Amino acid sequence: VGGMIPVGEGAPEVYRAKGLVSIASDPPSLASDGAPHPYSSAPPPPPRRYTLQAVHETWELAEGPPWREELAETRLVFIGRNLDQGRMRRALEACRMEEGGG
Repeated sequence: VGGMIPVGEGAPEVYRAKGLVSIASDPPSLASDGAPHPYSSAPPPPPRRYTLQAVHETWELAEGPPWREELAETRLVFIGRNLDQGRMRRALEACRMEEGGG
């Protein structure tokens, strides 16, 4: 998020951020072009779970326990000043990978 949000006068200030981040796992077998290998019948591995903790300029993303029964989705909370929810949402969604790898 750091490089996607402006700095300077009136810039967003994140005092605290926390949440869970769902990151897709690499497919078990890929063809040379990055597509699923045509002979691989292995199901895709489940997404990995990470926890995000941030206080001012210190950000930490650490691998957490595996997802269990709960829905594997990213859930984040930001506390700060001059935070533009729409702009932050667009910046985060730009990092998102669509199902199927695209």
